[in-house]
Amino acid sequence: SGFLLSQDPEFGWRNVFFLLFAVNLLGLLFYLIFGEADVQEWAKERKLTRL
Repeated sequence: SGFLLSQDPEFGWRNVFFLLFAVNLLGLLFYLIFGEADVQEWAKERKLTRL
């Protein structure tokens, strides 16, 4: 952020927040495209049967 704040502080901070917003938005889009909500096999409860 030091490079971005070397200009006018208000303009620099606006750029910092827009950059952080863009990074966060890219993460959201990546998750929406490639993320899954399926329960994995290892997370399912096993039902024990008594003999």
